[in-house]
Amino acid sequence: MFKELDVVVLKKAVPGTSIPAGAEGVIVHIHSVPRTAYMVEFCNDAGQTMDLVSLLPSQIALTQPLRRAA
Repeated sequence: MFKELDVVVLKKAVPGTSIPAGAEGVIVHIHSVPRTAYMVEFCNDAGQTMDLVSLLPSQIALTQPLRRAA
């Protein structure tokens, strides 16, 4: 479904984090055990990491694939 470096949007705020619903982040790792989950990095406008959160597929939506250098 999702791949590493995909840009995703958070569907709902996650309790215990400072990340609001609608925030965009990048998938930096994919967990497969005990079930599929995605480690998503959320950054501020200056590029500093705000939070790194493991999320279920139902918590995120794809916005656009990150463009990779050729």
